[in-house]
Amino acid sequence: MFFRKHIDWKITFLIWAGAVPLVVIGSFLMVHAPGEIIKKLLGAIILLYIVNDHFKLTKHIKLNNYAITAAGGVYGSFAGIIGTGSAIKAALLNHLGLRKENFIATMSATAVLLNILKTVIYSKYSLISKEDTLLIVIINNFCGLLRIRWSKKTKSI
Repeated sequence: MFFRKHIDWKITFLIWAGAVPLVVIGSFLMVHAPGEIIKKLLGAIILLYIVNDHFKLTKHIKLNNYAITAAGGVYGSFAGIIGTGSAIKAALLNHLGLRKENFIATMSATAVLLNILKTVIYSKYSLISKEDTLLIVIINNFCGLLRIRWSKKTKSI
């Protein structure tokens, strides 16, 4: 993989440690939760991200390994429940001050495992068809690779 050297593996494993178990739980909750609750939850996450980004509420907080793993858990649970937790993970990686290449590569690397888990669970409960499962995994991961390639050609995220 041409982006492997840019992945921050320490951060990736810390995020996975919290995210993997909670994405499984979140995915099961998504199967059983009413759609209206999921929409409101997604809206709330986006609003919180915007407020935090604008007012820099968490700027001075130093994150240790436990905090990164806990943030990974929040990311994983929301990724399972609403289908995406990228705003949470982007805020975390941005807070950690990763360079553009490391940000994009770590963002993609952390998503791969969670996307596979979500796809399998959503397929098991017929949220997506079993026939489309492999295709979705391939397209999703291919898009992540394109994001890496695009980031190398641009000056900023």
